[in-house]
Amino acid sequence: YILYRADLYHYFMYDFCYYAQVLLLIYMYQYPNNLQFQKAMFAIGNGPLCSAIVMWRNSLVFHSMDKMTSMFIHILPSLVLFSQRWETH
Repeated sequence: YILYRADLYHYFMYDFCYYAQVLLLIYMYQYPNNLQFQKAMFAIGNGPLCSAIVMWRNSLVFHSMDKMTSMFIHILPSLVLFSQRWETH
């Protein structure tokens, strides 16, 4: 936050991707058996977050903390929900 605040990029932390991360945590720890919440999170994680990786050209650059954080924020919900969806197979 401090680095983003210095460059006046701190409003990017109110982006939809951060809200999706919070929703994922709420789903996993508070409502793990709610099927409608699972479907909504699966749609969010594999819809707009995955397409944002392509649209914003996120890349996996190991020496850049900003690029790694951005890639992690966009790809993690889809990986978690996809593995949770197919865990029984």
